[in-house]
Amino acid sequence: MSVVQEKLDKMSSNESKLAKDIRQLRQALDEAENQLTKAELLRRAMDGDNERLKMALADKDTETQACSTVLGYIVLFWIPKYNMV
Repeated sequence: MSVVQEKLDKMSSNESKLAKDIRQLRQALDEAENQLTKAELLRRAMDGDNERLKMALADKDTETQACSTVLGYIVLFWIPKYNMV
């Protein structure tokens, strides 16, 4: 076998290894992109849950303030008026 043929065989072997490495890297990239997409969808879902919880908390705060106002009214005006103490 000539030196030229040996070099060609070695280059062909290296080319095959590089092609295999490229396929593996592309597969790893695809898997990473899929994981990123899943994580992004989960983040969006969690953002939606967070916004709904904020709205529910705001509603409860408003309800608490209203109850506090009514209770204050009862304490200040009804109890003394009807001698409930």
